Amino acid sequence: MSNDFSAPSDTQEHCIGDYVLQYRIGHGACAKVYLAWHVPTGTEHPNITELFEVIATPDVLYLVMEHVREGDLREHLESHGPLSERQARAAFRQVVSALQYCHRRGIAHRDLKPDNILLDEDGTVKLADFGFGRRVSDDSKLSTFCGTFYYMAPEVLRQEPYDGRKADVWSLGVTLYRP
Repeated sequence: MSNDFSAPSDTQEHCIGDYVLQYRIGHGACAKVYLAWHVPTGTEHPNITELFEVIATPDVLYLVMEHVREGDLREHLESHGPLSERQARAAFRQVVSALQYCHRRGIAHRDLKPDNILLDEDGTVKLADFGFGRRVSDDSKLSTFCGTFYYMAPEVLRQEPYDGRKADVWSLGVTLYRP
């Protein structure tokens, strides 16, 4: 099969690098998400979606990532209602662990919200979508207005310089309070 294509249909399979695209499973404002198969290479943190490979073609940049089967937290809350206190505590611990891992390595997520918290059938929670992610240092301030309105820290909304890690913590608190 050819590596150059515009977009597979829902039933058509295509090869991209070492992956076979099965079908489209979702989309966002800037991306389409396809189910594909590949031999996993391991992950650095159990609560962060794994990025297997980045494949650049002349027209498209492909991010080949782990598929988390149960979808995102927002969808789960809409279809099943609120989490029990025990479930919320377990999920929150996992997201805090992932966020702490990122922050210790100098990475701010900058778009933490229920849509970017994925759930697997075994109860594992994974932080996803680092599209606005940015390397930060202890003394750096960010100025890019980005994220999702309801989950943004006040300083981001005011378009003031901000600490990306502190803005992430604010967004996490809002996510716990107002999914």
